[in-house]
Amino acid sequence: MATDTTEHRETAGLAPLVRDIITDAQELTRQQMELFKVEIRENSEKAKTIAMLFGAGLAVGVVAAILLAFAAADGLAYAIDGLPSWGARAIVGAVLAVVAGILFGVCKSRADNFSVVPEKAVEAMKENLEWKTKPN
Repeated sequence: MATDTTEHRETAGLAPLVRDIITDAQELTRQQMELFKVEIRENSEKAKTIAMLFGAGLAVGVVAAILLAFAAADGLAYAIDGLPSWGARAIVGAVLAVVAGILFGVCKSRADNFSVVPEKAVEAMKENLEWKTKPN
């Protein structure tokens, strides 16, 4: 009879412990989902800011490039006697095309490294789900 009482106390103490573990796991999942939402919001704001800055920079850069290209072509045609203005403009245009290609390549590599998906939150969720599905 003494063993029945001991077993009852151990089972009675185990149930609240399991219930607390489940409650903690659910709370952790809720917190991770909230973190996931916050990171997505922050990343989308960063993406919007980057896009706006890129658009503004592109517009100003186009105007500046046009003005500088005409000035450089006129200066080149003036400096090299006998070079027609169309030839000077072609040379300046080619140089600017190479520079533009380099700049867009840098921009593309940075955009490729940028992710809207919050990596930290995804990793934490994966670990949490793995822990829930494969307890030790």
